[in-house]
Amino acid sequence: MFFHVIVLTILLTAIFSALGRVLIERCGLRGEEPLFYLMLSPAIGAAFWLGTTLFLGITFSYGKPLLLLCSAALIIYLCRFHRDIGIKGALTKGECSVLLLILAAALVTTYPLIPLDSGGGVYFSAPIYDHVKAGIVDSIARNGLPPLSPFLADDGTPVLLTYYYGWHALAAQLGILFGISGFTADAALTAFTTLTAILLMGAFAYKLSGAKRSVLWTLFLFLILFPIDMANKDNTFPWLLPLIATENYPGFWGLIDNCIWVPQHIFSASLVIVVVYLAALIIQQGRMRPRLVMLASVLAAASFYTSVYAGIFAFALFFISLLVCLPFSAALRESLLKAAPSVAAAAAITLIMSVSYLLYLFNNSPAETPLLFGVYPAYESGGLRQFVYGTLHLFLVTLPVRLGVIYVGGMAVALGALSFKKSDRLTAFFLKLLCLAPLLSAAFIHSSFYTNDYGWRTTTASELILYIFTAVLLERSWENISARVKLPARAAAVFVLGVTAASFVVFMPETVSLILSRQRTAPEIHRVCKGAIAAWDEVKAHTRPDDLALTNPDGFFEVLTVKTDDNYSTNFFQLLYADRGTPLSDLIFAKCYSEFYDDDKLKKRYGELRRIFSGEVRGGDADYLADELRTAAIVVTPLDGLWHDPGALGARFEIISEKDDYRIYLKKKQL
Repeated sequence: MFFHVIVLTILLTAIFSALGRVLIERCGLRGEEPLFYLMLSPAIGAAFWLGTTLFLGITFSYGKPLLLLCSAALIIYLCRFHRDIGIKGALTKGECSVLLLILAAALVTTYPLIPLDSGGGVYFSAPIYDHVKAGIVDSIARNGLPPLSPFLADDGTPVLLTYYYGWHALAAQLGILFGISGFTADAALTAFTTLTAILLMGAFAYKLSGAKRSVLWTLFLFLILFPIDMANKDNTFPWLLPLIATENYPGFWGLIDNCIWVPQHIFSASLVIVVVYLAALIIQQGRMRPRLVMLASVLAAASFYTSVYAGIFAFALFFISLLVCLPFSAALRESLLKAAPSVAAAAAITLIMSVSYLLYLFNNSPAETPLLFGVYPAYESGGLRQFVYGTLHLFLVTLPVRLGVIYVGGMAVALGALSFKKSDRLTAFFLKLLCLAPLLSAAFIHSSFYTNDYGWRTTTASELILYIFTAVLLERSWENISARVKLPARAAAVFVLGVTAASFVVFMPETVSLILSRQRTAPEIHRVCKGAIAAWDEVKAHTRPDDLALTNPDGFFEVLTVKTDDNYSTNFFQLLYADRGTPLSDLIFAKCYSEFYDDDKLKKRYGELRRIFSGEVRGGDADYLADELRTAAIVVTPLDGLWHDPGALGARFEIISEKDDYRIYLKKKQL
């Protein structure tokens, strides 16, 4: 699978870079910085394709005919302007080496998503917990838009999914066009998203610093903070515990964590940064630039499609902070007035492209708002004094501990530690607003969800900008050191590679040893897991794409641990491999992504299915599964109590396959 991920990542990078290069040239953004725009081109190309195809798919019909038509149009467009794809002047060996290192870093970052086949079993890392949303990818490929939930069905039909689905719709296109599984497409797009994020950060660090070496510093920061962050989580440094234990703002994680677990938010935040940069260009130039306005609008809509928090909320906070600054800057007011027609046109186009998607979200929203305003719950009882304390704690303890040096260095630059050349000042100012406004909002807006997903999701763009600013600060510091001490030209590269390698060995010795030795535990459980994967190939061979399949909904995250005394289940294998809907896969995911669904009804169904799979089958249960839930196929493993009574469902289901690790039941009328 990893080979397929590598090939798909390179293919996506090539195609979207070509499209991005042409769009950049057609918008007149040639400039004198070919490397800067080259590094932005994958994000711009992917976002333009996503925004366009989703808008057309929502408006008309999202499926293979539309995607084939769009693909043909893309090929014609690239052939028509093929001269715009190349860059002026060849890249140096050093530049090529750094770009290849960035590609390698993105691919290695994705490696934890790849299942490891070892010792007769299959093993998954913890991030797979969030990537069972690959079931969403398969669902969109099967059913089109609006998306249907892969986690829950009612009366034989999957219920509507409540989620910002743009990133997963883009992954579904890989399945529709190339026939690959949603899991493989999800992993490949995760690698591509990580690649675009690193390239984007490096591009803006280079632009603001004027030195290409800052791209290397960006990669250095991206890599170096992960082992340190993991060391904190693993209690490698006990002296940090008092600080961490007093945190009351949960959910702020490092960038590599977010790239692996929630790439949709990283992609959306990256697009927000590009759009803010394009907005700075539009305002600086004043006059109407239709192509540039259209490009910014499509990219803004694409960011909305992929994340409400990292996209829509970040834009809203940036706009509010910009309005707050207007009374204090006559030059900014004058520039905005000159560019008002362009800004209004961009806003109108973005709204037109997003209105159907926004209506979909609002019409299927939960009964109670997921956002809470005011003092964070830990400080509710203390009034103003506690609010002040909590706010100071967020900015002086939580964020420094969670984000480390990029918070300290990035905030120093955001608060005015460095100056920029005149042509970049508006861009730098806009990036500072986009950095600070979401961070400030996290002090008094939070989420009803236990991980405070408002805070860390809405500040995703802020985190990327902190990396950019810290890389610029590192470059300026290196220049000052080089001016005093004569350093070899390759000293920075040697420093980066040496310190990065040492940090992984020092801060993550057990993890490095585990990766190198391929040692795993609990093989008796993971052999059953491997069998569960094979079962779904048989299920797909005996069912139609719109049929519902079922496995034990109890236990989800536990299967990723090494304990042997838990009641394991295999429902997450269904989401990764089945490419079929289900009456219920997991209680948390079913509720989280269909929040409008009746909670009592959901819990009752969950209880009934848990009882049946535990082996406590009663009269009428087979009819309940076949008629009320309209289940076409059932997969049972030795980890289920139902395994020990093969004939318990015989009234309505027949065993069509039985192996050491799984048994498949098919509804009799399906035979």
